[in-house]
Amino acid sequence: MDLTNLGQLGRVEEEKEVVKGFKVKLHTLSVEEQEALSGIATTTEEVLKNFPAIQIKCLVIATSSINGEALDKGQLEKTYRSLQYGVLNAVYNFYTEVSEKQLKVIDELKKN
Repeated sequence: MDLTNLGQLGRVEEEKEVVKGFKVKLHTLSVEEQEALSGIATTTEEVLKNFPAIQIKCLVIATSSINGEALDKGQLEKTYRSLQYGVLNAVYNFYTEVSEKQLKVIDELKKN
């Protein structure tokens, strides 16, 4: 595998209608993308206090499209901030599912 494709190794991207009329395509994060989340919260107390903001920042980075439309980071943040928290949480739970699938993909890659 050449180095230009190495960053895609183990990447998972999936689409799901998380609630009726709201379909989102999410992908797992690269190390560089995860680094963008660092510094938001460093203690458990900060994580709990800032959890919705952390969810939004993570989803802005992980979102490929909403309802088939690619949006820029500003549009994504505005969209996620305007949602009811239950809907935002449903999207974040889907991101968690995608991340868990990545662990399985990586386990399979280790076997080869």
